[in-house]
Amino acid sequence: GLVRADQPGAPLLVDPRGATSHPRVWAAGNVIAPYGNVPLSMGSGSMAGAAVNAALVAEDTARAVSARRHERNAAWEARYAQVDGFWSGRVNATVATVVEPLPPGRALDVGCGEGGDAVWLAEHGWTVTAVDVSATAVRRATEAARARGLGADQVVFAEVDAALDVPEGEFDLVTASFLHSWEQDFPRLQVLRSAAARVAPGGQLLVVSHAAPPPWVRELPAEAPIMRAPLEELELLALPPQEWSAELVETRERSVVDPDGNPAMLDDGVILLRRLA
Repeated sequence: GLVRADQPGAPLLVDPRGATSHPRVWAAGNVIAPYGNVPLSMGSGSMAGAAVNAALVAEDTARAVSARRHERNAAWEARYAQVDGFWSGRVNATVATVVEPLPPGRALDVGCGEGGDAVWLAEHGWTVTAVDVSATAVRRATEAARARGLGADQVVFAEVDAALDVPEGEFDLVTASFLHSWEQDFPRLQVLRSAAARVAPGGQLLVVSHAAPPPWVRELPAEAPIMRAPLEELELLALPPQEWSAELVETRERSVVDPDGNPAMLDDGVILLRRLA
């Protein structure tokens, strides 16, 4: 059933690597060139062999990446499932401060956790899509939204791996709050770039992050999340400057209580970008 070329002898149709119309079949020699002599057939066979090897390497890599992603997502699910409530359920203060003056529209919350930010956005007039890798977090967020009287037309939560499949569509606001992971291979910048691609022209991307470790931590464990200053993170995002305008790139202090009950300050990074085109 392989596709054939419209040539004398009806040889198999292949690309320059010898790939046929079937994703796991390559061809070489006289089945693709009936006129081919031994050197031509040897050359096409060498090219097809190299292509097969490359395809198998790519397949092995894809399987390894998929398995690692599944392992990472399972670890997040385990973290949420081991306690009755992981977060406070309140909106992030910086998100509230930055977003409150904006006219409501469509919003996407990437890495929504148990839904504190998404619920607040919906209560302030936004139509919200919120995603997280943890089924437990998504269930709790949905329950919290319904308990506050919010319907599915106002906020919807979904179990989605944002590193693989950010929801389609355009949004007036895309938020990512403390999208960190203790996994050193967590593709944070990749996720943020994918999220940025969903911002509609004129819309905004808001990223709130840990800019520095807590002051009471003297030595970070090996699995501590990567923390960067906002300007460094913006440079690493490498979004096209002709398409984006930076409205906020700053570090803000947040008052907290340390593990011993003493007042302390944390440094949060804030990046607010507007898409121009």
